[in-house]
Amino acid sequence: MKTLAQLWRKVEKTNGCWFWTGAKTRDGYGRLSWCGRLESAHVVVYAQVHGKWPEFYVLHLCDTPACVRPDHLTEADQEENLRQAIERGRIRPKLSLDQVKDIRTRLLLGEKESDLAREHGVTRANVSCIARGKTWRLVGAGWNPPPRP
Repeated sequence: MKTLAQLWRKVEKTNGCWFWTGAKTRDGYGRLSWCGRLESAHVVVYAQVHGKWPEFYVLHLCDTPACVRPDHLTEADQEENLRQAIERGRIRPKLSLDQVKDIRTRLLLGEKESDLAREHGVTRANVSCIARGKTWRLVGAGWNPPPRP
């Protein structure tokens, strides 16, 4: 897809959400080729409307993955994205955001992974993944998100 006009031809506008009618992911998010890259439809719309690519995530205020209506989209960091996903029941993590922040802070202060794992009711491997940024990589003390391309 090369132009915004081509993009809008794949959108069904209603009084509420504007639905992406092109290719979708298993979770219902619109996908398209844009400037030679596979992108999420809602992210492309957000970038075109705001004149820049988002630094973090583009969230749906309407909680509808196929929606590309610009006023239903907002940019937020991973913490907000996770908070909304948990609140809306899309994911059920073993740890809360506050627990992950606590683990990260205490790891920076030198506490042992095994002690933190026991205290939080998870495996040491789980805490190790948090420590190495393999999971929850953008959340917590001392960890900042890398810039997006």
